[in-house]
Amino acid sequence: MVRQGELSQGLNVPLRRLIAQLMENLPDIEIYSDDWHLGEDVNIAIGAYMYTILTSDFAWAKQTEPADSTSPE
Repeated sequence: MVRQGELSQGLNVPLRRLIAQLMENLPDIEIYSDDWHLGEDVNIAIGAYMYTILTSDFAWAKQTEPADSTSPE
C-alpha cells in the first residue's frame, strides 16, 4: 500500500488494545480458541470495531439493557 500510494485508504484494527480492554472488563475471557486462532469473543469485538469505523454507527448503542442484571441476556 505504501508503494502504490494507498496508505491513506488503509485502516488498522488495534487488536492488542481490543484484547486488553476485553481482558480488563471480562477477566475470564478466552482470547484463543486453540493454539493459533482467536476466540469467538475477540472476533466479535473486531467485527464490531470494523462495523463502527466503516459505518460511523455503533450497533450496540441501540440495544437496551435487560431489567435483570444477572440475566444471561
